Amino acid sequence: MSKSLVFNDKLVCIFEKAVNRDEAIYRLVSLLEAGEYVKTSFRQAVIEREKLFPTGLPTQPVGIAIPHTDAEHVKSGAIAVGILKKPVVFCEMGNPESNVEVSIITMLAISEPDMLIPFLRKLAKTFQNTEFLLGLKAAKNIEEVLLRYRQVLPDVLE
Repeated sequence: MSKSLVFNDKLVCIFEKAVNRDEAIYRLVSLLEAGEYVKTSFRQAVIEREKLFPTGLPTQPVGIAIPHTDAEHVKSGAIAVGILKKPVVFCEMGNPESNVEVSIITMLAISEPDMLIPFLRKLAKTFQNTEFLLGLKAAKNIEEVLLRYRQVLPDVLE
């Protein structure tokens, strides 16, 4: 059982043009599919889960989302990250009637169910770091995004 998640330059997308929530999700899923980290069922499962259990978090000063789904749709653990120059709207986690303007999406493909909650806790703590969020939002290239995530989550990302 691996306790780390693959994260590399093929799993990062910097969205220069405006997209909507589903387009952003589809693009990140396609990165995971291209690396064969997820099953074909992953895309629809993420969209359906997002409808029932939204993942937008109104972190300050930058809203984030952590879309994911059940381990049965994952072949091997990885994360895909999207940095949006123009925010997209996600419903708020725990308060679906409220919207969050999201500029950072961290999509989780976790193959070991017991890893999900501990990893979500690590991410939540990381996303309280204003400097980290602002640095990601301002990232000009994929290398900057990789470096920032690896600095704050060195024990989880490979």
